Amino acid sequence: MDMSKLEHVFLLMLENRSFDHMLGLSGITGTDAVTGAPTTIDGLAGTESNAYNGTTYAVSQPAPQQMPVDPGHEFTDTLIQLAGPGATYPAGGPYPPINNSGFVADYASSPSPHEGSAPGNYGEIMACFSRLLGVPPLTARDQAASDLLPLLATAARSDAPKTLPEPIAKAATRDDRHVADDNAPITGNLAGFLHIALRYDLAMSPSESRGATIARVRSLKTRGEAADYINEVQAKAATFSGKPPL
Repeated sequence: MDMSKLEHVFLLMLENRSFDHMLGLSGITGTDAVTGAPTTIDGLAGTESNAYNGTTYAVSQPAPQQMPVDPGHEFTDTLIQLAGPGATYPAGGPYPPINNSGFVADYASSPSPHEGSAPGNYGEIMACFSRLLGVPPLTARDQAASDLLPLLATAARSDAPKTLPEPIAKAATRDDRHVADDNAPITGNLAGFLHIALRYDLAMSPSESRGATIARVRSLKTRGEAADYINEVQAKAATFSGKPPL
């Protein structure tokens, strides 16, 4: 590979979102970085399925922006999802063959506390985005920030665990992943979402108002306030004619 041709490196970090869930039906095309030949994402055909308790659950679309039940995401959950129920991974041994057959089984009955155990609608875990949050992936840079922010606003009211630093919200006093109260303090994960929303807001704001915008975000104290702010940025971006950075 000619490293001189490498312009950008993207590190995609997801929690509770599989590659196929986000990008499997995106149809992204591009150029192979090694050969230079045209290539297409190794995604889904749309015919894939999981079987659970005698019922087959096929890949579907669209996907919800917030899952009704927290999918399992511990090591054992991932093992089940990738290799199927009953798969084992002996310490130091080879990883079992991957066939993506256990997503529904783990969603219905995760071995991890507070994860999985969906009461029904097991096929929800097979839902995938047809396009990246409504944005054609290869033209995302040409879109306003509005296409990303609904997911952030949803996450603001979600019970996601603390995974990001707190560069903005200094009011975070605890991390309770199962609290979705709008009056609860801002947790570290939400602070990360705020940081992203603020970045878009500043990109759409005149320079003379940016100081006040930063001060406002720093004054936010609760999850509800954070979600309201992110929704405001969403509305602002929907009518913005420029190109905020992605």
